[in-house]
Amino acid sequence: MTADTTTETAETAEETASGPSNWAFICYSSSCRYQGAEGVGQALARELRDRPDAAVVRAGCLGLCGAGPAVVTYPSGDVHIRVTPQDAKDFAAQLAQGRGLGRRAVTVPGWYRQNIVGRLGSFVELLKRRRAPSP
Repeated sequence: MTADTTTETAETAEETASGPSNWAFICYSSSCRYQGAEGVGQALARELRDRPDAAVVRAGCLGLCGAGPAVVTYPSGDVHIRVTPQDAKDFAAQLAQGRGLGRRAVTVPGWYRQNIVGRLGSFVELLKRRRAPSP
């Protein structure tokens, strides 16, 4: 799994160097893109535009092919399937509070959650370092 170098974030001038505390990783692999991931990502980024506490990131395959567009939140590790652009407003409000969108959330095996949260955590640390002001 890879994170795209382009992040769609809710950045403001007041944002701290540590960056957002809640993240939504949207699968942009071929299956999820075909099922509408681009529209979901754009809608969610628009809704998060004025919320410095949350960010949207394009991700590679999240391993949920056929159930997309798929979104995994970090740090909670909530897994969401069949997310639509119409979900963006509610999803953004929940994400900003560190929660997922209940109506799209699914239960996944513990090993999947542990694995994906570990990988996404590494990407979040890299993204935060890229955003940190240079000394």
